[in-house]
Amino acid sequence: MQAGISGYLRRNRDRLELKRSSYAGFYHGVVPTIDRRYPTQKNYCWGIDGTAHNENVFDPVSKKVMQHIYVVKVFDYATFALLHQELHHGVSESGDLMITALKGAILQAGYKPYIVQMDDGPGSTELKRWCEDNKIHVLPSQKGIARTKFVEALIGMMDNVYLRHLKGWNGMNRTATSRNSRPGDSFLDKGKRNSRSIAQASAWLRTECISDWNSHIIDTYEDKPLGKSPAQLWDEKQSKTPQLDYATLLWLAGTLHEVKKTINGVDIHADGYKYRYMPNASKPDAAAATWLAIPTGTEVLVYAGQYGQPVAVWQGHSCHGLWELKQRVPMFATFEGDTTEYNKQRAFQNAVIDQAKRRNAEVENTYKQQPDTEGVEKLINEPLVGRKFTGRLDKATLNAEEMMDKAGVQSPDAVAEFKRLVAQAESAKKEVKYRTLVDPDTGEAFEIPIAD
Repeated sequence: MQAGISGYLRRNRDRLELKRSSYAGFYHGVVPTIDRRYPTQKNYCWGIDGTAHNENVFDPVSKKVMQHIYVVKVFDYATFALLHQELHHGVSESGDLMITALKGAILQAGYKPYIVQMDDGPGSTELKRWCEDNKIHVLPSQKGIARTKFVEALIGMMDNVYLRHLKGWNGMNRTATSRNSRPGDSFLDKGKRNSRSIAQASAWLRTECISDWNSHIIDTYEDKPLGKSPAQLWDEKQSKTPQLDYATLLWLAGTLHEVKKTINGVDIHADGYKYRYMPNASKPDAAAATWLAIPTGTEVLVYAGQYGQPVAVWQGHSCHGLWELKQRVPMFATFEGDTTEYNKQRAFQNAVIDQAKRRNAEVENTYKQQPDTEGVEKLINEPLVGRKFTGRLDKATLNAEEMMDKAGVQSPDAVAEFKRLVAQAESAKKEVKYRTLVDPDTGEAFEIPIAD
């Protein structure tokens, strides 16, 4: 009897194992894989995903060492290039964070991706909508199956090849619960002792980390020796999408500021600094035309990429080109002979004056060709309101015709009729007599009208 039971179990062991496994475990452990080729063109597909940066960092607020830098990474699939890392102190994949990460990648690359692959995380709905609005295809990955999203493989590759050598590293399997699939206590303690501050780690992730990864040598590519870096592959491969001109790039991925144009230019504030921009004064005629196209005091939209670099200025649906950071002129430029920037900005001022004069002359020539030129000249030289200064015309008189129409009075000369009615009303008023009464307690005088 015992031999029969053990034989049955041996014969059905595999089938029982399949029954006990989850779908994800079955898919990863039993279903055969499909080997795929990488895209042959850069910007054909980008992958975006959020992951914990497994490094111990010191939090100066809580005075504790912990791992809580969350990073949204954007990779180009054809070149393995890391285009951008957006950081968040906490665990979050909100729509705004994901969109900001993708915008940062577009700004860095200078291109839009043809396809973006993402999972169905919390921010996926907003990100999909943004991509669709900007004509970027969206390719969702299958939920619960990491190998259908190549960005997961790139994140793992980056951890294994590069990040695990950080002194404060706390292991790739730090969340695992299995006895043999997690970092040891001594490894974790060592990482905590070697931790650096959040500020240092964050600055490094935004700069050196990206540069180092894009400069590292990829040994094999599609199971063949390669010996090139992601940066080299990026330079070699053709792009699926056209390169964006700088103004369009800023409009698509830059930071928006709504400000007013003044005679100083446009000012935007960021990171505790004020940046002032104006049209490129080295081309005075073009700069003057742009300057006069936007009336002083008008609200404009300024799209900035890296602060200090040129910005795109829009008014409504019209782009007024790229404006540059305004340079300060030495206070005693002409005395010291340091007049290069001074002469440039003076030429810009003179161009604005000359173009304004030409525009006024064009308007004058236009109205002088009309049959009612004399009437126009009279209106130009005659103030219509302001009785206090000119004593000529009253606002009420100017509105006489409208007032007479509303009263239902028909008159060939509304102004004269209005004056007549006013005079008639004034003469109809009776003189009112007053009697002065004084309060005996307070001494206050009151003027009391006396009835007839």
